[in-house]
Amino acid sequence: MTRDDFLVWLARIGGGALALAALLRLLFGAQWFSFYGVAAIVLATLPFLHRALKLRLPQVGRRRALAWAYSAPAGLLAAGQALYWNAFFSGDANLAVTLGTARHMLWTHTGRFIPILLMLLVLVWLVVFARCVGEDTAPAARSG
Repeated sequence: MTRDDFLVWLARIGGGALALAALLRLLFGAQWFSFYGVAAIVLATLPFLHRALKLRLPQVGRRRALAWAYSAPAGLLAAGQALYWNAFFSGDANLAVTLGTARHMLWTHTGRFIPILLMLLVLVWLVVFARCVGEDTAPAARSG
């Protein structure tokens, strides 16, 4: 995939994500969107983004497997968020209290480190994307 093709894919994925966000917000409302919206958008667009990275990385001299450095953490975080709120609102009061207590305890002890961890994750993603937006470094594939 050429640099220009990659940028077109990114623009299409971004446009699709924005359209999906607007649609979900209108259909389900602000409260639903605040709990599930970002996770739903990430999970819906991640396969397309993973494919774009997988096709682009060899052209910039990187292994295709590096696409998982973006896809896996983003997918796991999004799925975790959606599953957490789904379990929290499942109707079982004991489970909601347990999850809320666990979340509070986790946040109390690790809350100051979470922004640092998220910034490191975003830094990894930015490095991957910066390399993908750069010029081709791998030799062009020969046809026939």
